[in-house]
Amino acid sequence: MNYLEKEIDSVLEKQNLANKKLNEIELANLINDLTIAFFSPPAKNLDPYFLKNTEKKHDPELWKKVDTLDDLEYPTLIVHDNKTHAWKLESSTDLKALLFETTGFPFWIIGNNFKTLRYMDDHDCVHTCIKPNK
Repeated sequence: MNYLEKEIDSVLEKQNLANKKLNEIELANLINDLTIAFFSPPAKNLDPYFLKNTEKKHDPELWKKVDTLDDLEYPTLIVHDNKTHAWKLESSTDLKALLFETTGFPFWIIGNNFKTLRYMDDHDCVHTCIKPNK
């Protein structure tokens, strides 16, 4: 079925937005890295329940201002329909253009500096987790 994957691929193509769709191995590695950096054990996948030190707030407008967020250079968008999919984009402006043209859906976003992970759930609650400095 992969309805989100098809919709996102279609918008990326129509908008001519540069992107790199992660293959299964890249996606598995990304999810593993994210769970180690941002989640408490026993998390094995992207489950907001296990996020460490999360700030939550209701923000139905996040997608409209995603291009103004800190730590979101070269963002990666992660979604889940019947399986998980991810795309690396060139800019948060491109991410905003993509989100503006798609139906609302829960999503994860992280920049290439791997510092701040955000999740917007289907109730417009934004979960923000900043990686602690070691």
